[in-house]
Amino acid sequence: MSYRFKTALISAAALTFATLGATSLTTSQAQAGVDGNPFEGLYLGLHANYSRVTSKNTYVDLEPDADANNFITGIGNGAKGTGYGGTLYGGIGTNIWGPMYVSIEGALGMPGGSSTAIVNTVIPERIVGGETIPAVFGTDNVTIKTGFAFDINTRLGFTVSDNILIYGLGGYTSTKFSMSDSAGDFSKGAGGYRYGAGFEIGIMEDIALRIEYVRTAHSKINWRRGADDLFFDPSTEVLRIGVILHMD
Repeated sequence: MSYRFKTALISAAALTFATLGATSLTTSQAQAGVDGNPFEGLYLGLHANYSRVTSKNTYVDLEPDADANNFITGIGNGAKGTGYGGTLYGGIGTNIWGPMYVSIEGALGMPGGSSTAIVNTVIPERIVGGETIPAVFGTDNVTIKTGFAFDINTRLGFTVSDNILIYGLGGYTSTKFSMSDSAGDFSKGAGGYRYGAGFEIGIMEDIALRIEYVRTAHSKINWRRGADDLFFDPSTEVLRIGVILHMD
């Protein structure tokens, strides 16, 4: 785990304890929603995201002797990269049995984060004007970056007090990824299944704070480069801190 990601997790934990202390003074204000439950009913929210992207990459030379060959000889896995983003979301939730809570929600936004991979290249030995030019080996960098994403999530959890909800989540996302190097760029959407956990704290009437951690495994992306194929298998981790408006 990178130093910056550890720092973000520690900061989120510190914010959590501070919020818990504050909400102990405002419990009476957090009684909103259906039947006095601050988490029931419709809600809208905004997340700030701190994200990390990784990618397992492979390469296939389709036609080694073709004129369209880009003379790529290999590609490494993407180094972990972090970034920031934001997400708007909305949903509806209810207690289905005692303290057991369930909700379904949709979200649209920018997850943030990117990854960089090294591509090995070669310009083969050739004859120019009767003179033999030796092969030239080199490298290039490919950047894998997240774009807009649409998510659908289901949350299942428990209201552990009048103003605290803990939950796990699972869902599906469609995320646009862009790949680029010195020779060009390419973008494509990739679906993926996501899972995570988090909690909400009612901080005042109709307003709650949410903190959650989500991991997503995306489908593979194929970038055809002439007679070469690059395959990217990205995954993302996101720490999200949000403010929610619960509507009675």
